Amino acid sequence: MKKLLLFIILLPTFLLAQPGPPPPCPWVNNNFPEVTHFDGQNSPLIVPVIGSQPWSFQIGSTPSSNTGPITDVSGIGTYVFTEATGQQPNTWYAFQTECFNVDNDPGMELSFWYHMYGAGMGSLEVFLIESDTATGDTTEFFTLSGDQGNLWQLAVFDLDSLGVNGDFYLQFHGYRGPSFTSDIAIDNIRIGSPLIITYGCTDTLALNYDSLAMINDSTCIYPPCTGIQNLQGSIQCFQYTPNQGQVSVSWSPPSNPGCSPTGFYRGTDLNNLQYQPYQTWNGNNFYGYGECVPYKRYDETIDSVTSEINNLKPDIEEGNVKNTSIWKLMGVTKPTTLPGSYTVVLDEPEKMIEDVSNHLEFPTLKLKVNKNDLHQILTKTRELSPNKVLIVDANEAFNIDDLKSNADLFVKTKIDLIEQPLLSENDNELKGLNFPISLCADESFHDSSDLAKMAHKYNTINIKLDKTGGLSEAVKIVEEAKKLDLKIMLGCMVSSSLSMLPLLPLYKNADFIDLDGPCFIANDRKNGLIYENGMMLVKEDLCWG
Repeated sequence: MKKLLLFIILLPTFLLAQPGPPPPCPWVNNNFPEVTHFDGQNSPLIVPVIGSQPWSFQIGSTPSSNTGPITDVSGIGTYVFTEATGQQPNTWYAFQTECFNVDNDPGMELSFWYHMYGAGMGSLEVFLIESDTATGDTTEFFTLSGDQGNLWQLAVFDLDSLGVNGDFYLQFHGYRGPSFTSDIAIDNIRIGSPLIITYGCTDTLALNYDSLAMINDSTCIYPPCTGIQNLQGSIQCFQYTPNQGQVSVSWSPPSNPGCSPTGFYRGTDLNNLQYQPYQTWNGNNFYGYGECVPYKRYDETIDSVTSEINNLKPDIEEGNVKNTSIWKLMGVTKPTTLPGSYTVVLDEPEKMIEDVSNHLEFPTLKLKVNKNDLHQILTKTRELSPNKVLIVDANEAFNIDDLKSNADLFVKTKIDLIEQPLLSENDNELKGLNFPISLCADESFHDSSDLAKMAHKYNTINIKLDKTGGLSEAVKIVEEAKKLDLKIMLGCMVSSSLSMLPLLPLYKNADFIDLDGPCFIANDRKNGLIYENGMMLVKEDLCWG
């Protein structure tokens, strides 16, 4: 406890040193061996270097795929790494250790384990800095760049050969490479007598756990699997979107690390489920993921949509697989942020206005309305949000007289867009109507075959992948719509980020972006869009694209 308290008191002076000779170490460790293993309170402290990004502590895999380790060196503990996702190329990460002195311990050895795996890997530099010399001698004794493979590797140095004198500490510097696959990891920084490395099973849950083993050699043997425990399921129906809902399934995974899935059953008839083997990706087999909501309005069912997907299976399997991103494939710059929108669902006027006031950070607000209480809702909303883009979504609730009689109100409250004002079967009444507000087709528009009819009734179309069937048709729609001088709205159903992301490559063609589906479900997909301060944050590592 004395060591920890002293270090914290003197830490600011130690870290904020001005140019010139470094200050004396606040505390010097001369008890060896000493291992900085990052596992809890028993590990020596490390501190960030002023001006750098901090290293992150991690148990298990790093958050990003195709980079970083899946465990620490022991297989069960903690390590530190540079989180490359969300940072710019050449971002500098640095930490330093506590102070050491080996003057009375000749023959001491310095070692550490490093992991540098990823196609976009940057570089690692390690420095030894003497803190009690007139010049503060700094020795860079390790530097390495580029992908070194998906494994932990050991670096060992003789401190006598490095010419160490007096008190010193170590600094580890990592530099991000050109992409997010640049997670550098460090573990078990050790100073002590020369070490004899022993290998074996280091997992205490294994039948052949070896307490003397230092490095896990993947020989662990585990008890038989107990299977999935505590399986639970629930269905949540969405209040304002008929025929939509969310199915949530949860379970307690087997505690035995040796358990792995072999297959699963799928289908709509519990008495006739089809078994499908589970396959992990091996570099040759590719998996595509998609999401849609079958709509009763369009005579769709789970079975009918499944049948359509199965009919496309041969074309998909025969297609050319390109190991690249959708952004490179389409020649589109991947955005880091996009303006978000928020939908205020139809409710009592007071509740709708309260909902508006709680979401004023969004640049675009969409109001679900019918012909009732329009003046109160629109006037108060515009008062609360004088500079926001306002969209009125009638969802076919108006007739032509409702639309015309409220034209002055729409103009006065500066409505930017009115979405699907009339029933789709009645929208011929819009032909020739010189309306002061842009009208957008939603239920009236599905795919490119509808475009010719839209140009005489609407001047904006709402592209939703649940209607177009996919990105390929959406691209075709955009190309044809521009020829017809139609504006583009990118829209969505209530669904996860997996339904939003395939539309994002069209963002530069969009006049309106309304992709707030994940805001209305309890749990979005891992690595999905992030909605923060009214913006959509597009991470490097996404669940699609």
